[in-house]
Amino acid sequence: MKSFIHIQPGVLVIYGSVLDNDWHQHNAIQIIWPESDYELALDGVISHQASIINSEIKHRINMIQGWVMLVEPQSQLGESLQSKLLHKDYLEIANLSSFIPKEDVVLLEQIQPVLKALSLEKFIDQQQVSAQLDPRLQILQLKLNQCLAGECIKPDHWKARTVAEEMGLSEGRFLHLFKEQMHIAWRPYLLWRRLLCALNALQKGSSATEAAYAAGFSDSAHLSRTFRNNFGMNIRQAGQALL
Repeated sequence: MKSFIHIQPGVLVIYGSVLDNDWHQHNAIQIIWPESDYELALDGVISHQASIINSEIKHRINMIQGWVMLVEPQSQLGESLQSKLLHKDYLEIANLSSFIPKEDVVLLEQIQPVLKALSLEKFIDQQQVSAQLDPRLQILQLKLNQCLAGECIKPDHWKARTVAEEMGLSEGRFLHLFKEQMHIAWRPYLLWRRLLCALNALQKGSSATEAAYAAGFSDSAHLSRTFRNNFGMNIRQAGQALL
């Protein structure tokens, strides 16, 4: 079965095989709905149900075929998912069956049954910037979103000192404001965005080496290693159709 992937600001959707994942954790909230045999392991918990996993919760997935959706907690959709989780590590989703994607239908449109089951279908849009953020951070996120729509901007452009100067803040004040409002430090958040940039480049036809360089990784091995450390799988597992 062919793999499919969709990337937009705040959201990464993958359909494919995820086998023998390593234990890992990441900033994103994760929605999983399997098509076939599946096991989710958390600390002291084993589940075989479609689930939502909270941000920064260590877990491992064993899934033959199905869907994975990663959502930034700081996005509108992420905030809505957090309100459903109520600070729990994970939440099982009842009566949610998977489905095989259709090649002639936009992938994002195909996940509407999942979002409808969670009463979240209205939250998918092209920006996903939280209205609760400081206006300066909203502008920063919109600029980062533009990288996904066009060419990736080299990470040097996103050094904390440079971003702070554009905001009229000291570097220390910017870093404090960002972590206070985004609940994640600037550097790991930027790493998440760079990984999305690399996947986006692969989706547009770049080689693994070209994608790694565009997103500021030294080579394809560095990119694959970083991706695996964050998501428990390599990029080839995440989207075989892209490579």
